[in-house]
Amino acid sequence: MKRDFLRAIETGKSIWPTFRDGLDVARVIDTAFTAAECGGWVSIPQN
Repeated sequence: MKRDFLRAIETGKSIWPTFRDGLDVARVIDTAFTAAECGGWVSIPQN
């Protein structure tokens, strides 16, 4: 893990998963709950 962190610094590439990845997953889950409550399709918010 430490090696991955140092490699990310060296190459400038993110280590997966990122905070953004987690936020995107949270949006999908929240939208799924909203759709279940409404009983229909709901668009996933894009920010």
